[in-house]
Amino acid sequence: MINLTIGGKTVQFNRIVGGFAWPSERPGFCIIVGEHVTRYAAGDIYRYMVLSEVEEQQMDKLIQDSIRIRMLYKAQGMYGRLKRRSEKQLPAMHFLDLWNGDAGRTGKIPFYLYEAPYTEERGLIQYHFNILRAMLNPEEKILYLGERSNLSSYMMEVQEDPNQMTDTNYPAVAALGYAVAQLENSRGGQMQERELEMMMDQMYGERGL
Repeated sequence: MINLTIGGKTVQFNRIVGGFAWPSERPGFCIIVGEHVTRYAAGDIYRYMVLSEVEEQQMDKLIQDSIRIRMLYKAQGMYGRLKRRSEKQLPAMHFLDLWNGDAGRTGKIPFYLYEAPYTEERGLIQYHFNILRAMLNPEEKILYLGERSNLSSYMMEVQEDPNQMTDTNYPAVAALGYAVAQLENSRGGQMQERELEMMMDQMYGERGL
């Protein structure tokens, strides 16, 4: 359990993760989402809350800002799309490899990104958009974006067929969807040992930027 002070009140989160989308035609986006669980005899209810978000066109600045909010909110992992066609890495991942290699030499904090559930090689995000839309349904709302978030406007600007949406056209929606999909698809699961070791190194074992 992770306790955070929000609006002067202590809120307990079961897990906190980040979603990440690289800049392309539009600025990249990183978002932190917390999972709150209410226990009932009839079953548990899971709710999700956006804790922080950053938007940036420059890759290096986006990584720096993402590290900052990841550490601030104690995110347990950052999730995005890593590959394109034929299982090849996205070009941006080569930039990230260089960043992490430099971090190891200079003592800066590395940034590790893991594959989000149901990422598609062309960057299609219809699955992620559909689960977000269902969670934001006023009748059974379980996803809270926050009053100061820009995410409501990004969700409302979607005009095209969800089956044609990509992470490059809608990076904010993609980043949110990646984070929520990871939480939804890993309930009750354990973080992989390598992920846990990396997360601990990121948060406690390295010097700041």
